[in-house]
Amino acid sequence: MKIAVIGTGYVGIVAGACWANVGHKVTCVDIDAAKIAMLSKGISPIFEPDLEDRITAGLREKTLHFTTDITSAVRDSEVSIIAVGTPSDPDGAFNSRYVLGAAKAIGDACRGLTDPRYVVIRSTINTDIFKEVRDLLAEHSNISVVSCPEFLAQGTAVRDFERPDRVVIGADTEQALQTVRSLYTDFVVKDERIFMMDPASAIMVKITSNNLLYNRISAVNEVARVCDATGADWKKVRLAVGADHRIGYEFLHAGPGVGGSCFGKDNRDLSALATRKGLALEVLSNVDSSNTQHKHYFAESVIAPYYDIFSDAPGLQGRTLGVWGLAFKANTDDMREAASITILHDLIKRGARIRAHDPAAIDRARQEFTALGITDRIQYCTDKYDAVTDADGLVVLTEWPIYKNPDYPELKERLKQPVIFDGRAILKREDVLQHGIVHYAMGRGFAYPR
Repeated sequence: MKIAVIGTGYVGIVAGACWANVGHKVTCVDIDAAKIAMLSKGISPIFEPDLEDRITAGLREKTLHFTTDITSAVRDSEVSIIAVGTPSDPDGAFNSRYVLGAAKAIGDACRGLTDPRYVVIRSTINTDIFKEVRDLLAEHSNISVVSCPEFLAQGTAVRDFERPDRVVIGADTEQALQTVRSLYTDFVVKDERIFMMDPASAIMVKITSNNLLYNRISAVNEVARVCDATGADWKKVRLAVGADHRIGYEFLHAGPGVGGSCFGKDNRDLSALATRKGLALEVLSNVDSSNTQHKHYFAESVIAPYYDIFSDAPGLQGRTLGVWGLAFKANTDDMREAASITILHDLIKRGARIRAHDPAAIDRARQEFTALGITDRIQYCTDKYDAVTDADGLVVLTEWPIYKNPDYPELKERLKQPVIFDGRAILKREDVLQHGIVHYAMGRGFAYPR
């Protein structure tokens, strides 16, 4: 099938490359000429495992093309995928300008055509935006508007697309449902995991999924704070709680706070949508503020010991902290709403200097911290052990595999103050203590070498 993908961010480029990899003729469109030139050379603008391989394979097989010409791409395609951003307005609602702009361009390109065309919205939207798109294209009787939300996770996006947990398609006609369904026949997905429904319900599947996951992680982090205060050990609590088959172990890890482009943004839009409908969401409307509070809590958990336990020179003024991990999660360079942004800002505000390492996100992190006006207090290191040289402690913020089994003797030798604030609880506490290093983990409190 011939497919035009409008937008080459995470959602668009992954979909386009994966569809091209199974033989569909895909043209990806973006207004950013520099990005199109880069993609045309087989260079991915984002760090994502296996993505560049899919792009180069598509270019080699001539199933994947890139252009800034939306008109020719759409006119030559049966299906047009909208995969542009939906940034947040001040009230938290999704801004529809890019989605509506893409829809208008598709409508203009299809003017005069009479064969069936399908506009599939992969961008994360709400039901109001879907109605706006459908109204905008209503004059084109040959165009069907379909919701097919994405469920990709950064770091596993290619795998998630090719081996999805489920595919959700929302359309008003059987022909539209079946046409979009056919796009997934080459991927590993069982028939019972393809859900076809009306557009409004399909949209709410995505929004509900992200809000429930955001709520679950934030609830875990709140309980972890109580564990810190009471001497309970979240690691032990988690093992017993997750044994309940109604709960399970997924998304049951305490951490430094939730980041990324989806959970917080989708939560804020749901709250704004509910307000417009005259509804009050007593639980979900408070999740985002809980997450923000938790990031500050973790920063304070790092700061407090330098006034108490390590109080040879009280406070962080004049101290340097090593940081491992800046991206909001492992296997991505995505810095959007990363916990590191809030935490490093708080540490620097209290006087600390930072030596930071991340295997993929340094360039994007530098942009974020420059915008905050604090990048002059951060030294970016290309070696993880350089980041801890003469540091008054190590703060682990991202669960990159390269951090999980460090050379403890070298770590101990390089640290001026042998203490690790393990935000992801990825280090084995007994190994840390055995090498004479103090260990703090969220929900587990401090443990000291004997």
